[in-house]
Amino acid sequence: MLNIYTNRKDISNMQIIDLNDIYFIGCTLKDDKFTRLVLSDIDCADYFDENNYTSKRTGVCNLYKNTLSTGAKTLLNIYYHPDVCFNVCECGNNVFKLLPLIQEGNILWEYPVSFGNGYTDQCKVFVHGREFHSWIKLITYLREYAAK
Repeated sequence: MLNIYTNRKDISNMQIIDLNDIYFIGCTLKDDKFTRLVLSDIDCADYFDENNYTSKRTGVCNLYKNTLSTGAKTLLNIYYHPDVCFNVCECGNNVFKLLPLIQEGNILWEYPVSFGNGYTDQCKVFVHGREFHSWIKLITYLREYAAK
């Protein structure tokens, strides 16, 4: 289940990562469906190997994984390390639309102002003691929460 925390005071049992770019330095890319989707959708790229990706942009070849966007690194951090909590404050709608696809992980979403439309409405998310299986219902709840 993807756990969403809206206040860092509620996170006492795990590490919180605010600097996703730095944390990602220690990661290697996995050759799986989700990684390929993140690379393609967020950075217009294809998986090459555990340390490199190939840009789909004309004139650019293989690039080192640390040159990925912060959004791509954040999504992959959440996916690769479900026992750590990652701050999503630097992420935009392109990242939030992929969050419903993550089945296990933890995020700190202190300022839920950007929501995105997911690829799917189905999700498995836990926030404020409630479990959500619909991304639309979760977003509606978070919008109401943010308005308070």
